[in-house]
Amino acid sequence: MTIIAALNTNRGATWMGADSAASDETMVETRTESKVMRIGPWLFGSSPSFRVSQILMWDPSLQGILPPPSQCSTYSIVCDYVPCLQEAFHEEDIGDEWEILMGGEGFLWGIQSDYSVHQISNWTAIGSGSGFALGSLFYTHRNQSSYHPVSNYNKILYACQAAEFYSISVQRPFYIFSSEAPHEC
Repeated sequence: MTIIAALNTNRGATWMGADSAASDETMVETRTESKVMRIGPWLFGSSPSFRVSQILMWDPSLQGILPPPSQCSTYSIVCDYVPCLQEAFHEEDIGDEWEILMGGEGFLWGIQSDYSVHQISNWTAIGSGSGFALGSLFYTHRNQSSYHPVSNYNKILYACQAAEFYSISVQRPFYIFSSEAPHEC
């Protein structure tokens, strides 16, 4: 299981972070590959399968389909990206329990395992630790003040840490990306 936490900023950026656990009912191991990745101007995160992340990252049929996030729409994702995703996943027999977060430039979408697409306005989280991460994101986003500002990096970090504290299937290291930075933060 996992945690993927994401947020949009009021400056037109998207932040996304994830843990490194791969687990089942009886064991957990730390993986070196990230569940969050940058592909061009896009950030992607997936849960719970590492195979979904690998397909998103390396399947050439999924590359270059979409315009940059700020020029994209739910319609483009549904009509242009999802059919290619369905074909890639069908060839790999991915199964029916996965979720994808994708976004950048202040825009964020989710794709469910039934291939439904929804746009997200502020913040979200997926995976077994999502409830804990959502509580943290709500608190840090809503309780900002000029006396105690919380950076966007720390909002994602705290969300991942909350999920790790309460969920046995979430563990460090955390990987955090911003659409403003060309690499992991």
